[in-house]
Amino acid sequence: MRDSDIAYEKIKKMLITCELKPGEVIIEPRLTEQINVGRTPVREALKRLSWEKLICIIPRQCMIVSELSVRDLESICQLRYTLSALVGRLAAARRTGDELRELRSIADKTRAETIPEKRILLGREFHRAVCKITRNEYLETQMNITLDLCVRQLFVNREYMGSIDDTVVREYGDIIRSIEKRDEKETTRLLQGHVMSFKSKFLG
Repeated sequence: MRDSDIAYEKIKKMLITCELKPGEVIIEPRLTEQINVGRTPVREALKRLSWEKLICIIPRQCMIVSELSVRDLESICQLRYTLSALVGRLAAARRTGDELRELRSIADKTRAETIPEKRILLGREFHRAVCKITRNEYLETQMNITLDLCVRQLFVNREYMGSIDDTVVREYGDIIRSIEKRDEKETTRLLQGHVMSFKSKFLG
């Protein structure tokens, strides 16, 4: 893995978990020291993260951690809901036995985890694994970008930390079974249901 990729993953985690908080000014030298990666890879990583709307670059001034408006969340949910139909169709059609086993493993870890922050990150891992099954890297990229923005919103609003409860974990099991049966319609319904559940928490 390149240094810029290492920097990207480390900084992204800091952004998603709100170690770097919305509205916070990013001080590049301090960040470079924190993650122990060179200045050039950090700059490359920050540029990538700006494309993903996690940070905002103000030319000739500074970089700040992006804040999401109600309108932003509405747009993100619209996109995730629409793309979930394609994810559901492709995941059900293209899944392999190994991929089903990976999904079950993540669901089992989520069920056993009691720390809300870790449960949320395992939920992120589950949805990323579902998207990976589609074998469509462009779809996967767009879904993962919007997923990370949604996950960060849970860390921003910690009163929703418990939203990945046992009911949600049971729904992961339902998703896995529908993918195993190659039931495209049911997989789509379940994935879109997760989007609507998230939307209802923040937008009513």
